[in-house]
Amino acid sequence: MLNAFYVCYVAFEWTTMFWKFFPAHVYVSVLCLCWGAAAMSSGAARNMAHLVVARGFLGVFEATFGAGAPYFLSMLYRRKELGFRMSLLVGMSPLANTFASS
Repeated sequence: MLNAFYVCYVAFEWTTMFWKFFPAHVYVSVLCLCWGAAAMSSGAARNMAHLVVARGFLGVFEATFGAGAPYFLSMLYRRKELGFRMSLLVGMSPLANTFASS
């Protein structure tokens, strides 16, 4: 199950370049909706096959957002402010994983 996530994460890392092609406000909205739908569908999975597919989609959207988030934040904040924002983004990840059950 966990392998499906990482295989899709690595295979779809190239989708990070979509950040350059699409308007950021539209792309972030669509990406967050798709990411949320994939996360909710993993909670609604009835058997192992459904869970593997849901985790695969979650890996695709995580790959796109994870590497593109610093780029997106660099468009919103100045260089002096960006370091603090990135430290919050990266630093809160272990805290979020503390409460996650994956």
